[in-house]
Amino acid sequence: MSVQHIIEPFARCDLTLTVDEGRRFRLSFDYEGSAFTKPNIMLLAEQYLAMISDIISL
Repeated sequence: MSVQHIIEPFARCDLTLTVDEGRRFRLSFDYEGSAFTKPNIMLLAEQYLAMISDIISL
């Protein structure tokens, strides 16, 4: 999982989640620093991973 500020100054959204299902499952959260804090994004990422884990275990 990686968390970083949006690199492009003209992003279309304040938050973008990219999921890569390659050899390793990778989540990338790009976010606008004026809209979100890193701790907020980390919490969101943890909740997202918990949700995915719950779905897989059904």
